[in-house]
Amino acid sequence: MKKKQTTTTWLGRLLFLSAFLGLCLPSFSAWAQRPPECEPPDVLLVIDFSASMNQGMTLGVSRPTKVDVMRQAYSEILTKYDKKIRFGLITFNTPSRSGYCVYQSNVRLQVPLGPNTATRCTQVLGSLKAEGCTPMHPALQEAYRHYQSKAIPKDTLKLRRRFVLLLTDGVPNVGCPN
Repeated sequence: MKKKQTTTTWLGRLLFLSAFLGLCLPSFSAWAQRPPECEPPDVLLVIDFSASMNQGMTLGVSRPTKVDVMRQAYSEILTKYDKKIRFGLITFNTPSRSGYCVYQSNVRLQVPLGPNTATRCTQVLGSLKAEGCTPMHPALQEAYRHYQSKAIPKDTLKLRRRFVLLLTDGVPNVGCPN
């Protein structure tokens, strides 16, 4: 009789513990999901393609230009981290006519944020000509709009880390309040 009580008591405790753990612990599928900090982050590149990017890296030297150095650096970064970071690309400048800046922003989302976008970003960076002025404020507004209206609503991982990386060499001179 004492043996039955011990077995029954042990079995009862095991059932209680199983029920308690089932209610208090997340399901196995929740454990199998990686935390957001382990998921590839979004990095939206916002890159200045104004005329000053055609200048040499040092005074009096025509080569390499800032745009050449930027293209080389981003090509290496994009290739190396394509599987680890979700890249997107916005470029900005203004059209120029006869050496004067036209105060009309040329801000373009060239590559939407997403996985495996390095090749497309590198192609776009290689095809653009640096000209005009620096509409930095409209470019950052476009980055904000892209995150708010497209990237975040379409992403199933709402807690993903998100960044904007601004590359410019100049002072914003188009589209900036005050």
